[in-house]
Amino acid sequence: MRLIHKHLCVSCYNRQREVLVGKNAKGSSPVKWQALARRTITYQLSDGTVAERTLDRTTDMEELIVGVLRDERKAVRFGWKAPEHVRQLLDGLDGDLESDLAASPTA
Repeated sequence: MRLIHKHLCVSCYNRQREVLVGKNAKGSSPVKWQALARRTITYQLSDGTVAERTLDRTTDMEELIVGVLRDERKAVRFGWKAPEHVRQLLDGLDGDLESDLAASPTA
């Protein structure tokens, strides 16, 4: 597969360019497009080191994940940081699901 800037396939590059220029090859404005944003992903390599990758003009985090999986020579591990309200809920749990559910007022 041909990649432009080691990241975008030709079709995605063309769609991105249409959004940036404001018109497609026929001269009309692009109708279906996703917002492009700068995104950063942090991941851990198999040797324990933590690395970061930042890309401009991405449509979603999957682009970064695919890029990391494609380009890194070592095995990688991704994490997920829960929103604050979820972390507060999890802090009150002791890890035993049955006792946590029994203690819950809605159980």
